[in-house]
Amino acid sequence: MVEAFEQVYELYFKDVYKYVLTLCRNAGEAEEITQETFCQALKSMSSFRGECKLFVWLCQIAKHLYFARLKKEKWMSGEEIEDTLEGIWHVAEPASIEQKLLDETEAMEIHKQ
Repeated sequence: MVEAFEQVYELYFKDVYKYVLTLCRNAGEAEEITQETFCQALKSMSSFRGECKLFVWLCQIAKHLYFARLKKEKWMSGEEIEDTLEGIWHVAEPASIEQKLLDETEAMEIHKQ
């Protein structure tokens, strides 16, 4: 199981990091939240039911960790967080976020070649 999780980490870390960075706009904080995301995912892997793509599930964990951090630090009230979450998911469905990140990754790979 640990080897499989290492593969998940290697496969999705950069994309989850990019997603978190779009939320918090701070590289250091994005790194911390992404690390926390994978720690939480490892603990909760048995609860992943496969109803969505693994990347989407990881982004959901990251999003909740980010907003929990904001609430803990009292940057936003619970109501503001809910409004923001609602706006994020109405503007961009998880599948479109995933596609956007994949498109950006592909574009970066093309530029490297």
